[in-house]
Amino acid sequence: RQATPTKKISIRRSGAYGDSLAATCVANKFVEKGYEVTFQCNPEVQKLIRLCPGIKPANVNGHCDIDLDGTYETDPNRTRRHFVEMFVDAANRQFPKGQIQSLNVAPKLVINEKAKDAFLKRFKNIPRPWVGIAPRSNSFNVRTVPDSTWREVSACRNATYFWLGNHDSAPSRDFTDLKCKDIESVSTAISCMDFFVGVDSAPLHIAAALGIPSIAIEQSSSPELHLSDQRDYTLIKPDLDCLNCQLHVCPLDADHPPCQNVSPNL
Repeated sequence: RQATPTKKISIRRSGAYGDSLAATCVANKFVEKGYEVTFQCNPEVQKLIRLCPGIKPANVNGHCDIDLDGTYETDPNRTRRHFVEMFVDAANRQFPKGQIQSLNVAPKLVINEKAKDAFLKRFKNIPRPWVGIAPRSNSFNVRTVPDSTWREVSACRNATYFWLGNHDSAPSRDFTDLKCKDIESVSTAISCMDFFVGVDSAPLHIAAALGIPSIAIEQSSSPELHLSDQRDYTLIKPDLDCLNCQLHVCPLDADHPPCQNVSPNL
Protein backbone atom coordinates (compact mmCIF):
# COMPACT_ATOMS: atom_id res chain seq x y z
CA ARG A 1 0.00 0.00 0.00
CA GLN A 2 1.50 3.34 -1.03
CA ALA A 3 1.53 6.29 1.36
CA THR A 4 -0.58 9.27 0.35
CA PRO A 5 1.74 12.05 -0.92
CA THR A 6 1.99 15.09 1.30
CA LYS A 7 0.17 18.07 -0.18
CA LYS A 8 2.49 21.05 -0.38
CA ILE A 9 1.92 24.68 -1.25
CA SER A 10 4.10 27.80 -1.30
CA ILE A 11 2.65 31.26 -0.65
CA ARG A 12 4.42 34.60 -1.01
CA ARG A 13 3.86 37.95 0.66
CA SER A 14 7.07 39.96 0.84
CA GLY A 15 5.71 43.10 2.48
CA ALA A 16 6.19 44.45 6.00
CA TYR A 17 5.28 42.69 9.23
CA GLY A 18 1.63 43.70 9.37
CA ASP A 19 0.48 42.86 5.87
CA SER A 20 2.59 39.67 5.77
CA LEU A 21 0.93 38.53 8.98
CA ALA A 22 -2.48 39.47 7.57
CA ALA A 23 -1.74 37.35 4.48
CA THR A 24 -1.23 34.26 6.64
CA CYS A 25 -5.02 34.01 6.71
CA VAL A 26 -4.63 32.25 3.35
CA ALA A 27 -1.88 30.00 4.68
CA ASN A 28 -4.03 29.04 7.67
CA LYS A 29 -6.85 27.90 5.38
CA PHE A 30 -4.46 25.56 3.55
CA VAL A 31 -3.08 24.26 6.86
CA GLU A 32 -6.67 23.39 7.79
CA LYS A 33 -7.00 21.51 4.48
CA GLY A 34 -3.96 19.39 5.33
CA TYR A 35 -1.32 21.17 3.24
CA GLU A 36 2.30 21.59 4.21
CA VAL A 37 2.62 25.36 3.83
CA THR A 38 5.77 27.33 3.03
CA PHE A 39 5.40 31.09 3.37
CA GLN A 40 7.90 33.18 1.44
CA CYS A 41 8.63 36.54 3.05
CA ASN A 42 11.43 38.96 3.88
CA PRO A 43 14.15 37.62 6.21
CA GLU A 44 13.25 40.03 9.03
CA VAL A 45 9.56 39.14 8.77
CA GLN A 46 10.41 35.44 9.06
CA LYS A 47 11.06 36.05 12.77
CA LEU A 48 7.34 36.79 13.16
CA ILE A 49 6.07 34.10 10.79
CA ARG A 50 7.96 31.47 12.81
CA LEU A 51 5.37 32.14 15.53
CA CYS A 52 2.51 31.16 13.20
CA PRO A 53 1.53 27.52 13.89
CA GLY A 54 1.77 25.15 10.95
CA ILE A 55 3.50 27.63 8.63
CA LYS A 56 7.14 27.35 7.58
CA PRO A 57 8.81 30.68 6.67
CA ALA A 58 11.23 30.79 3.74
CA ASN A 59 13.16 33.25 1.63
CA VAL A 60 11.53 34.74 -1.44
CA ASN A 61 12.59 32.83 -4.56
CA GLY A 62 11.50 32.45 -8.17
CA HIS A 63 8.61 30.03 -7.67
CA CYS A 64 5.50 30.04 -5.56
CA ASP A 65 2.02 28.59 -6.01
CA ILE A 66 0.25 31.70 -4.74
CA ASP A 67 1.83 35.16 -5.03
CA LEU A 68 0.04 37.70 -2.81
CA ASP A 69 2.46 40.54 -3.53
CA GLY A 70 0.64 43.56 -4.89
CA THR A 71 -2.77 42.05 -4.11
CA TYR A 72 -4.37 44.96 -2.31
CA GLU A 73 -2.02 47.60 -3.69
CA THR A 74 -3.39 47.07 -7.21
CA ASP A 75 -7.04 46.49 -6.33
CA PRO A 76 -9.11 49.50 -7.50
CA ASN A 77 -11.63 48.83 -4.72
CA ARG A 78 -9.08 48.56 -1.91
CA THR A 79 -10.71 51.38 0.08
CA ARG A 80 -13.82 49.21 0.38
CA ARG A 81 -12.61 45.60 0.26
CA HIS A 82 -11.22 43.64 3.19
CA PHE A 83 -7.69 42.20 3.22
CA VAL A 84 -9.14 38.69 3.64
CA GLU A 85 -11.43 39.04 0.65
CA MET A 86 -8.64 40.29 -1.61
CA PHE A 87 -6.09 37.71 -0.44
CA VAL A 88 -8.54 34.78 -0.70
CA ASP A 89 -9.74 35.84 -4.17
CA ALA A 90 -6.12 36.05 -5.36
CA ALA A 91 -5.37 32.61 -3.92
CA ASN A 92 -8.38 31.02 -5.59
CA ARG A 93 -7.48 32.52 -8.97
CA GLN A 94 -3.91 31.28 -8.82
CA PHE A 95 -4.53 27.87 -7.21
CA PRO A 96 -7.97 26.74 -8.45
CA LYS A 97 -7.58 23.14 -7.29
CA GLY A 98 -7.46 24.26 -3.64
CA GLN A 99 -10.42 26.63 -3.34
CA ILE A 100 -10.76 28.28 0.07
CA GLN A 101 -13.44 30.49 1.62
CA SER A 102 -13.11 33.88 3.31
CA LEU A 103 -15.10 32.73 6.37
CA ASN A 104 -13.86 32.36 9.97
CA VAL A 105 -10.42 33.60 8.96
CA ALA A 106 -7.83 35.17 11.24
CA PRO A 107 -4.03 35.15 11.54
CA LYS A 108 -2.71 33.20 14.52
CA LEU A 109 0.42 33.49 16.64
CA VAL A 110 1.79 31.29 19.41
CA ILE A 111 4.38 32.83 21.73
CA ASN A 112 7.27 30.89 23.23
CA GLU A 113 6.14 29.94 26.73
CA LYS A 114 9.56 30.51 28.31
CA ALA A 115 9.75 34.04 26.91
CA LYS A 116 6.22 34.77 28.10
CA ASP A 117 6.91 33.38 31.58
CA ALA A 118 10.06 35.50 31.84
CA PHE A 119 8.08 38.65 30.99
CA LEU A 120 5.36 37.84 33.51
CA LYS A 121 7.95 37.16 36.20
CA ARG A 122 9.79 40.41 35.45
CA PHE A 123 6.67 42.54 35.98
CA LYS A 124 4.76 40.40 38.48
CA ASN A 125 4.62 43.18 41.08
CA ILE A 126 3.16 45.78 38.70
CA PRO A 127 -0.62 46.26 39.14
CA ARG A 128 -3.08 45.14 36.50
CA PRO A 129 -4.75 45.74 34.15
CA TRP A 130 -1.83 46.02 31.75
CA VAL A 131 -2.34 48.10 28.62
CA GLY A 132 0.13 47.96 25.73
CA ILE A 133 0.51 51.16 23.69
CA ALA A 134 1.84 51.12 20.09
CA PRO A 135 2.04 54.84 19.30
CA ARG A 136 2.99 54.96 15.63
CA SER A 137 3.99 53.27 12.43
CA ASN A 138 7.72 53.13 11.78
CA SER A 139 7.07 54.07 8.16
CA PHE A 140 4.12 56.43 7.82
CA ASN A 141 3.14 59.57 9.74
CA VAL A 142 -0.44 59.05 8.52
CA ARG A 143 -0.52 56.11 10.92
CA THR A 144 0.93 57.97 13.87
CA VAL A 145 -0.42 59.55 17.05
CA PRO A 146 2.00 62.15 18.51
CA ASP A 147 3.78 61.49 21.78
CA SER A 148 2.12 64.56 23.29
CA THR A 149 -1.26 62.85 22.91
CA TRP A 150 -0.03 59.66 24.54
CA ARG A 151 1.34 61.71 27.43
CA GLU A 152 -2.20 62.86 28.17
CA VAL A 153 -3.54 59.32 27.80
CA SER A 154 -1.05 57.99 30.34
CA ALA A 155 -2.24 60.54 32.91
CA CYS A 156 -5.41 58.46 33.26
CA ARG A 157 -4.13 56.34 36.13
CA ASN A 158 -6.55 53.42 36.10
CA ALA A 159 -4.13 50.96 34.52
CA THR A 160 -0.45 50.21 34.00
CA TYR A 161 0.63 51.47 30.57
CA PHE A 162 3.44 49.71 28.69
CA TRP A 163 5.22 51.74 26.00
CA LEU A 164 5.94 49.65 22.90
CA GLY A 165 7.32 52.49 20.79
CA ASN A 166 10.86 52.10 19.47
CA HIS A 167 11.28 55.55 17.93
CA ASP A 168 12.01 57.23 21.28
CA SER A 169 11.71 56.81 25.01
CA ALA A 170 8.27 56.93 26.59
CA PRO A 171 6.99 60.52 26.77
CA SER A 172 5.93 60.22 30.41
CA ARG A 173 7.01 58.50 33.60
CA ASP A 174 3.48 57.14 33.77
CA PHE A 175 4.55 54.61 31.16
CA THR A 176 6.56 51.48 31.77
CA ASP A 177 9.00 51.75 28.87
CA LEU A 178 9.80 48.29 27.53
CA LYS A 179 12.46 49.60 25.12
CA CYS A 180 11.47 46.96 22.59
CA LYS A 181 13.96 46.74 19.73
CA ASP A 182 12.87 43.59 17.91
CA ILE A 183 9.63 41.98 16.77
CA GLU A 184 9.98 38.98 19.08
CA SER A 185 10.09 41.14 22.23
CA VAL A 186 7.14 43.21 20.97
CA SER A 187 5.12 40.05 20.34
CA THR A 188 5.97 38.58 23.73
CA ALA A 189 5.01 41.79 25.52
CA ILE A 190 1.69 42.09 23.68
CA SER A 191 0.84 38.48 24.51
CA CYS A 192 1.00 39.38 28.21
CA MET A 193 -1.24 42.45 28.00
CA ASP A 194 -4.84 42.60 29.19
CA PHE A 195 -5.57 45.21 26.54
CA PHE A 196 -3.90 46.86 23.59
CA VAL A 197 -4.22 50.34 22.03
CA GLY A 198 -2.57 51.26 18.76
CA VAL A 199 -2.53 52.56 15.23
CA ASP A 200 -2.92 50.36 12.15
CA SER A 201 0.57 48.90 12.07
CA ALA A 202 2.29 45.61 12.89
CA PRO A 203 1.67 45.58 16.68
CA LEU A 204 -2.09 45.92 16.11
CA HIS A 205 -2.03 42.91 13.77
CA ILE A 206 0.02 41.01 16.35
CA ALA A 207 -2.45 41.82 19.13
CA ALA A 208 -5.32 40.63 16.93
CA ALA A 209 -3.50 37.41 16.03
CA LEU A 210 -2.94 36.77 19.73
CA GLY A 211 -6.59 37.49 20.58
CA ILE A 212 -5.78 40.46 22.84
CA PRO A 213 -8.77 42.86 23.15
CA SER A 214 -7.80 46.09 21.42
CA ILE A 215 -8.62 49.66 20.57
CA ALA A 216 -7.73 50.20 16.90
CA ILE A 217 -7.22 53.74 15.61
CA GLU A 218 -8.43 54.58 12.11
CA GLN A 219 -6.37 57.11 10.15
CA SER A 220 -5.18 56.76 6.53
CA SER A 221 -6.26 53.13 6.63
CA SER A 222 -9.24 51.47 8.24
CA PRO A 223 -8.50 48.62 10.68
CA GLU A 224 -12.01 47.36 9.88
CA LEU A 225 -10.69 46.41 6.44
CA HIS A 226 -7.54 44.79 7.85
CA LEU A 227 -8.50 42.99 11.07
CA SER A 228 -10.61 39.85 11.12
CA ASP A 229 -14.15 40.02 12.50
CA GLN A 230 -13.13 36.93 14.49
CA ARG A 231 -11.20 39.24 16.81
CA ASP A 232 -12.26 41.52 19.67
CA TYR A 233 -11.49 45.14 18.93
CA THR A 234 -13.12 48.57 19.13
CA LEU A 235 -12.55 51.19 16.45
CA ILE A 236 -11.93 54.85 17.26
CA LYS A 237 -11.13 57.69 14.86
CA PRO A 238 -10.79 61.45 14.55
CA ASP A 239 -13.77 63.39 13.18
CA LEU A 240 -12.64 63.72 9.55
CA ASP A 241 -14.09 63.04 6.12
CA CYS A 242 -10.78 61.97 4.59
CA LEU A 243 -10.09 58.83 6.63
CA ASN A 244 -9.11 55.58 4.91
CA CYS A 245 -7.59 57.48 1.99
CA GLN A 246 -5.01 54.65 1.71
CA LEU A 247 -2.31 57.22 0.94
CA HIS A 248 1.17 57.15 2.44
CA VAL A 249 1.62 60.93 2.30
CA CYS A 250 -1.18 63.30 3.30
CA PRO A 251 -2.11 65.71 0.46
CA LEU A 252 -3.48 68.19 3.01
CA ASP A 253 -0.40 68.41 5.21
CA ALA A 254 2.51 66.08 4.52
CA ASP A 255 4.30 66.89 7.78
CA HIS A 256 1.38 67.06 10.21
CA PRO A 257 -1.57 65.11 8.80
CA PRO A 258 -4.95 66.01 10.33
CA CYS A 259 -5.59 62.35 11.14
CA GLN A 260 -2.87 62.54 13.79
CA ASN A 261 -5.26 64.62 15.90
CA VAL A 262 -6.89 61.87 17.89
CA SER A 263 -8.53 63.01 21.11
CA PRO A 264 -6.75 61.68 24.23
CA ASN A 265 -10.16 61.49 25.93
CA LEU A 266 -11.48 59.32 23.12
